[in-house]
Amino acid sequence: MKFALFLSMCVGFLSLSQEILWMRYMGFSGLGAPRSFSFVLTIYLCGIAFGALAGKDICSKKKNLYTVSGLILIGAGILDMLGPLAATLVPKSILAIPLIYLCARFKGIIFPIAHQLGSSQAAGQTGKSMSRVYFLNILGSTLGPLLTGFWLLDHVSLQTAMMLMGWLTIILGVVCLAQEMRPRLVFAAALVPLLFAGLFLQPNILTERLACRVAEGNKQAGPVNHLIE
Repeated sequence: MKFALFLSMCVGFLSLSQEILWMRYMGFSGLGAPRSFSFVLTIYLCGIAFGALAGKDICSKKKNLYTVSGLILIGAGILDMLGPLAATLVPKSILAIPLIYLCARFKGIIFPIAHQLGSSQAAGQTGKSMSRVYFLNILGSTLGPLLTGFWLLDHVSLQTAMMLMGWLTIILGVVCLAQEMRPRLVFAAALVPLLFAGLFLQPNILTERLACRVAEGNKQAGPVNHLIE
C-alpha cells in the first residue's frame, strides 16, 4: 500500500515535470508561448488518456505488476533522455510529436497500476484507499511544475533537466523491479542509469541546435553568437 502511494506521487511529479520541459523545448523550436502550451498540452493529455486505457488492460491480465511497471518506467526514462536529442536532428520538430505522446503514454500506464496496487478491497476501505492514491498523485503533479518550472530550470539547462528526469524515471523503475525481489533483473536494470550517466557530461547542444535551426529558417535573422536560456 505505502509503495503504491509513493509510486503514484512519483509518477505524477515526473509526468508533469516532463510536460513542462517539453513545453520549454517547443518554445525553443520556434513556436510562440501560447501556441506551444496548447500544442504540448493536447498531445500530452491524449497520451495520458490512452496510456490509462493500456494500464487498465495490464491490470486485468498481468499479475506481476511491479515488474511490468519497472520495465515501462525504464523504457520511459530512456525515451526521456534520448528523445529530445533525437528530435533536434529532424527538421521542424516533426519527431517531437510522437515522442511527446509516447512520454505521456508510458507514464499514464502507471497510474491505473498504482490504483490496483494501492486500492484495498476490504469493506469500507475502497473509497479511502482510492482517495489516498489520487491525493498523492495530485500532490506529485503539483510539485512537478513548482519544482521543475520555478526552481530547476533557473539552475540548470533544459538538456540537463531532461536528462535528470529521465534518470529519476529509470531509478524509479529499478525500485519497482526490486519489489518483486528478482536479483538478476534488478542488477541488470540498475546498470541502466550508469550507462546513461555519461550523457550529463555532454556539452549543452540541445537549445543551441534548436536556436540555430530557427535562425536558419528565418531569413531576417542573423547567426546565433550567444544563447541565454
